[in-house]
This record gives sequence, C-alpha cells and structure tokens, in this order.
Amino acid sequence: ETDFGYHIIKKLGERPVAQFDEVKPTLEAAIKRDSRSQEPRNARIQQVKQMYGYKENPNLEAYLTSQINKHGQYDSTFVYEVLAKSNEPIFTFAKDQKTPVSALVKHLNYKTKLNNESAVGYIMSFVENKGNEVVMNYYADNLIRDDKDYSNLLNEYRDGMLLYEISNRKVWEGASRDTTGLNNYYASNRAKYTWDSPRFKGIILSAKNDSTLQAVQVDLRTMRANSETLDSITMRLHKKYNTDIKMERMTPMAQGENKVVDYLFFNGPQPDGKYPVAFVLDGSLIDQPQELNDVRGQVTSDYQEVLEKRWNDELAAKYPVKINKKVLKQIK
Repeated sequence: ETDFGYHIIKKLGERPVAQFDEVKPTLEAAIKRDSRSQEPRNARIQQVKQMYGYKENPNLEAYLTSQINKHGQYDSTFVYEVLAKSNEPIFTFAKDQKTPVSALVKHLNYKTKLNNESAVGYIMSFVENKGNEVVMNYYADNLIRDDKDYSNLLNEYRDGMLLYEISNRKVWEGASRDTTGLNNYYASNRAKYTWDSPRFKGIILSAKNDSTLQAVQVDLRTMRANSETLDSITMRLHKKYNTDIKMERMTPMAQGENKVVDYLFFNGPQPDGKYPVAFVLDGSLIDQPQELNDVRGQVTSDYQEVLEKRWNDELAAKYPVKINKKVLKQIK
C-alpha cells in the first residue's frame, strides 16, 4: 500500500550477493580508480620530501616567463634549445641534490599551441610530479642509509644468512664431511646406539610376476655356483630383465617402515602395484647395528650437537660476555 493505492508485486527471479572471490577483481579495480587509494602513497611522498628538506625553486616561474618572452613563443626550438640546455634548478633536496629544468623536457609536448603565459603554467604543471618521481627514486637508492627500520631489517636478514652459512659449514655439513670425527664418535659411543627389534639390511629383488621371479632365481643359482660377485650379479640381472624387475638396497628397515620388508619378514600383506612378488637377493635380519652406516642419521645428528657445543665454547672463549646484573634487574 502506498499513497496511490495498493500494488501487487510478482517476484520473477533473484540475484544473490556474489561470492567475494568472484567480485574481488571488480572491487580492486574500483579502488584503484578511486582517488582515495592514492592518499597513503601521497602521504608517504610528503614524509620523504620533508625528511630530505625538499624545496621548489621560488623563482622558477619568473625564470620561465623571462626565457619564453625572450625567445618569443612556445615551440620546439624553445623546448629543445632553451629548456633542454638550462641548468636552472626546479627543486632542491638532500643538501646538494638539484634537478634542472632540462629534466622536464621529455615530458613536454612542443606541438601544443599555447601563448606565453599558458606555456609557463603548462611547464610548471609538471614540477610536482617530477619532484615526487626524483625524490622517491633517490629515497629508494639510499634506503639502507636513510631508513633505519629498513636498514636494521636488512642487517638482521644479512646476519641471519651469515649465521646460517657458518653454522652449516661448522655444524650441519661439517658433521657429514668430518668422516674421521664421525667414525671416532661412533666408536666411542657405540653402546648408545641399539635397537629394540630386529631390522632387515640388504638387497631385495622384486618382480612383475611369479614366472619372472622364478627365472631370476634360476639364473641366480647359476651365477652363485660360478662364484660371481654381488656387483656382477646385480649388473647382469638388471641388463637381462630390465624393467621386469626392481632391486632395492635397504638401509636397516624396522617393521612398519617398508611394505616389502614387512611382507618378507614380518607377516605383512603382499605388496600391490607393479612389482608384487619379491625375495631377498642379499642380506638378512640383524638384531643390532653392525656399522656406522646402519645408524648414520642418528649418529650424525648427535655429532652435530657435539660440534655445535664445541663451536659455542670456542666463541665464548674468544668473545667473553659480561652481564650487567644491575641493569638486568631493572629490565625485569
């Protein structure tokens, strides 16, 4: 009901509010077109200008007026013979930084028809944008020197990278490269590295089907009867059967770590996939580690801790730290 009477309305359809992801590009485009989106940037430019003591040349307009009146008119000759050769500053900043009138030439259209007064205003209209451009480029080039927060952040990042690199050399990669030290550490701490359950160590050969597996086993008996080395056996089998078989050299594998090992030694289900049947080509279950390689990962990790402590002790001796307890209590 309205002042004009009753109205009957029929709903023909509906257009629900779109999902944010669908309208995001449209919203972003609208924000970019809105002059308010430039306010943070403009505010930052003004801060930088103030920091550098930016000042426009108060005599610039009078200078341009005298030069164009002297030349007679605004044309290509005035732009490229007068302005392009002028060293008159349009603004100054950062103590000794000056930008001359000649820097405006590339922005000017000499074909524009203007009287002398309008031409001066036209040229002056480029000064502010040119100042913003030059000052912000200078700021970017000198950011490390002039912006303490950025400088500190960059120094922290650099120091962090240096610390990572030297730590990597002395501790993480150092433990892997120091084979003598690693072996000596393992020999001195061998009793520390034990297992609660047996593990398989060796080579497992898997095949695509039973017939291939049986053929491999026949060849294997012949090769072993001829006292062929393990390297020779694996090379010949690989060459003959190619992708019909797969040989895997296993570091010690406990129950639950490998499906094929579980199937052969721990009553696990038969593996599915391309190579469902398998047998042990070389190796067996072992109750405890036999050599460094059987527990290399754990030993290397422990040895890294030893190297890190040793390095920290060296640094502490070289760069002694003295804590001012009175000041520390004040902070707490």
